[in-house]
Amino acid sequence: MLPIDHIPMSHQDLGLLSAAFVRLGFFVAPPAEFRSPDTPGEVWPSRGVFLERGWFDLQEASAAPADRPAVPGSCLFLASDLESATRALAPMKLDPPFRLTRHWADARPGPQLSMAFANLRARVAPFMLAVIAYDAPGSDVDAAWRRHPNTALEILGPGFPDPSPGPAAEDAARVLDLSGFRYGMGGLAVRIRVEDLDRVIGCLEAGQLEFTRGGLEIHVPPFGALGCAFVFSA
Repeated sequence: MLPIDHIPMSHQDLGLLSAAFVRLGFFVAPPAEFRSPDTPGEVWPSRGVFLERGWFDLQEASAAPADRPAVPGSCLFLASDLESATRALAPMKLDPPFRLTRHWADARPGPQLSMAFANLRARVAPFMLAVIAYDAPGSDVDAAWRRHPNTALEILGPGFPDPSPGPAAEDAARVLDLSGFRYGMGGLAVRIRVEDLDRVIGCLEAGQLEFTRGGLEIHVPPFGALGCAFVFSA
């Protein structure tokens, strides 16, 4: 089963989006740029929120309306290589691979991380799914960036207000780990596994955020630059 690799979220103001994640208790990595040999000259500013399992790709969308909040745009699953993932997902079709390299603003030494992803054409969930492969997964990420004040460990998956998944979900679930996807929720959400809910509460109070706690979950409604809820689960 291919696990969740990352969830992209975009906003016109990358600084505002990054600050929202800080208020939630996440550590936001230094600025980076994505570039592609497939579209020379284009640059995509980004910042990452890296967990022990999974990460958020915070993207600058300069052409987006300033009042449009950030929500999960898709979900990418980690494959060892795109060729084997394509074979495993057959007969579902994938778009041609798109190549990217990540360049850190601090110009750290060593090769830039290369990756390639391909979108699934079939409707599996309310947003697009894709598979991604890296030449050296995680090799350019500092271990300290994965330690968060809110003790976040893992992206469990998205939650949707839609009552059911797409028509291709059953076929995709033979290859992609969709066990963390939830349907019929009150609104769009991202679910995070944490080590310590009390630490989460401390971060949310420091960030002056509203939240509710029920059992082993803390629910934070949308705020500021974020148009989705966050659910922290022990």
